[in-house]
Amino acid sequence: MHHYSKGGQLTFEYLNHRTGEKEMLTLAAEDLIYRLIGHIPDKHFKMIRYYGFLSNRRRGKMLPQVYDALEMETKDAPALPCYANMLKKYAKVDPYECLFCRDRLEFVSFRVGESREELIRQTVLEGQLRSA
Repeated sequence: MHHYSKGGQLTFEYLNHRTGEKEMLTLAAEDLIYRLIGHIPDKHFKMIRYYGFLSNRRRGKMLPQVYDALEMETKDAPALPCYANMLKKYAKVDPYECLFCRDRLEFVSFRVGESREELIRQTVLEGQLRSA
């Protein structure tokens, strides 16, 4: 919602699915509430998000069969980012690179007890030293 005008009117932006463009609409507060109430389900109404082969119970077994029937390739789950990749993106620092010789380091252990702020300050400082 963008703003409340003096006459109790609300102006908001929405996506018109017919045209595919965003449009502005101004309504009285009561009219907006009336439109929103239509989307609230009845009390004790069971909401079903996935049904059939997409249901939680059957998806693992049935989805590969659906892909085979449609002659589609199965999608592999994306790999979770590791600590080193996240640090490279955030601080532009490779934690496995030696500051002096630029050779690859091997992870042996870690220190416990330093605060998050101290670790961030130290990492940013290392990044500045490398770029200089």
